[in-house]
Amino acid sequence: MSDTPEGSRPLHLQTIDSLFAELIGGTSVSVGDQNDQFALKNVDSRSILNWYRLNRNKWAGNVMASDVEAMVSAMKSSPAALPMPDPVTPKAGRRLLLAKVVAHRFAGVHAGVHAYGTAELGHSEQQLNHALSGVRRCDSVLEDS
Repeated sequence: MSDTPEGSRPLHLQTIDSLFAELIGGTSVSVGDQNDQFALKNVDSRSILNWYRLNRNKWAGNVMASDVEAMVSAMKSSPAALPMPDPVTPKAGRRLLLAKVVAHRFAGVHAGVHAYGTAELGHSEQQLNHALSGVRRCDSVLEDS
């Protein structure tokens, strides 16, 4: 793996706020195994990303014609540089312990049938149904120690 270029923070170390600050400010972010540089070099692209930052309710919603007009309007000016948030560091001495695991059935999983549609070897459907009878879904709970 190559070294991360000076001043370029790897994607996996970013928070959403630091990623916005870097990309909207025109700074590159290193991505992938080879630390390839990704940046929004076009001011219009940075303006649209800034519009999405300011309109988080649109991340999972539909973009309407009025939203497109607002994006076009946002492209008329360069976005202001955002302050870089402080890096998040774990609390010293904090440990999380697995306190509880609950298993659940997942949609699309059928006893006796492999994910690709072929029967699993060594288990009858009745044996798998019996093994899965109490299994509904899997949650884990973490607690501070």
